[in-house]
Amino acid sequence: MKNLKKRVVLLALIISCALTACSKPSNPAATGTEEKKEDEAFNSSQSDFSETEETAVPASTTYVVPEEAEDISDMNILFAPTEPSEIGHDNPRIDYSREEAAELINKMPNLTASDKIHVYAPKSIDHVSTFYLSRVDPLPVEEGIENFKNTFSYLFPGHEFDEECFYYNGGSSDIEYETDEMGNITKISRYFNKIKDKYQQLVSGEEEMMLFIYNERFTDKKDKVNLVARSPFGNDISIVNKGVANRIAQNNEYAKVNEHFTPSSNFRFIKSCSPDSEEKVKLLNGEISVKDAAAFYEDYINNIPCYIDQFLTMSVNKVEIYEVNDKLNCLNFVTSPQYDSIPFGGVESFGTGEKSQRYYLHLGYGHMISTDDVDGFYGAFKMETVVDETQYKEHVSLERALEIVSEEMTGHIDFKVESVRFVYCFNESISGYNFSETREPVFPAWKMELYNENDGLEYTCYVNALSEDYKCYYLQKY
Repeated sequence: MKNLKKRVVLLALIISCALTACSKPSNPAATGTEEKKEDEAFNSSQSDFSETEETAVPASTTYVVPEEAEDISDMNILFAPTEPSEIGHDNPRIDYSREEAAELINKMPNLTASDKIHVYAPKSIDHVSTFYLSRVDPLPVEEGIENFKNTFSYLFPGHEFDEECFYYNGGSSDIEYETDEMGNITKISRYFNKIKDKYQQLVSGEEEMMLFIYNERFTDKKDKVNLVARSPFGNDISIVNKGVANRIAQNNEYAKVNEHFTPSSNFRFIKSCSPDSEEKVKLLNGEISVKDAAAFYEDYINNIPCYIDQFLTMSVNKVEIYEVNDKLNCLNFVTSPQYDSIPFGGVESFGTGEKSQRYYLHLGYGHMISTDDVDGFYGAFKMETVVDETQYKEHVSLERALEIVSEEMTGHIDFKVESVRFVYCFNESISGYNFSETREPVFPAWKMELYNENDGLEYTCYVNALSEDYKCYYLQKY
């Protein structure tokens, strides 16, 4: 099983688009923090924001200091599955308007609210939580195939399932390439095994199976589709491509369909906007606002049949508009899961003036080129459970978080605040022997995206909403 987990992560790196997360650069315009000791126990209220030290809670704060969590510093602990938390408990909230948030921001001496600032920030909320995300083990092969085919029917209604296009990865099944003298891939020399050819070996356990792969690229079908997933569907890897945008980009209705279609590689980027934007775009079958498209996307993903009762739902964090031609747009959604109306703070890329990346499970992408369908996506976030949840009635206010960011950033520079969001963040995962025993510690934080016109850098600042720990990353704006 340990080898299986390692291969799952490795395969995700190979077949997915570049999903990214926090690195730890030295910062030219913001102060840094020191390392914490390797054997220090994780406190669910304290974030390392990429391995920074714990910070003492100031005596002047009015929120409740949470109790210390159990010592899980021993990385060899084998975690038995625990009882999950309650699903769907109420968490009423009242949010700041853009104008209210901008007023707070503009009070800070070195911060100015952008005219197009995106705000998703609670003025009041019933509770915030610390907890662990736990995972679901793969289904037995027979159940996994049934689950995969049921999902296929939802995603591709009316599209015939072809057993000749149904493959798997794992055991003796892998993909091999031929390369030229420069190391560039020229063609596929060997593709994955077909499930029908190895069915008995898979069911008996003689052959290891990590991923289901449905790919029509080697057929002469007109409307090819692609689906890659680990069972049950919605687990850590789920890649869907219906091929509409793919075929338009290649101007070929018989074109092969890639595992994951990326509008940025095929169409001209126009702009990014918040998911509540009223801006209208032209898609294949009509006009739609960004706001309505984002809502449609979330509903579509949330309604995909799920093997378990869902803890997490889909959240669109940002929308990118691309131009296919002067009469057609394509929308790309940057997404993350959310719990209790609070989205996870999936980060796209950080570095010291250049992109520094690592695999990140909780950042997704998807695109629409029609008003009434999702053409493809990476990441459904449907199969994780919340365990060992602790709720807190009080947390660091937005005003206090802004004060911390203002104090930490360089005083004589004016930073334009482009977004303010309240999110859940992660500490480093704690690995058990089985897949379902891996836990990811989660804590609440304020996340703010700033831009400095002087150096052309984008800054993402985090303030732990329970402890006031602070961390800032930056990236060259392109």
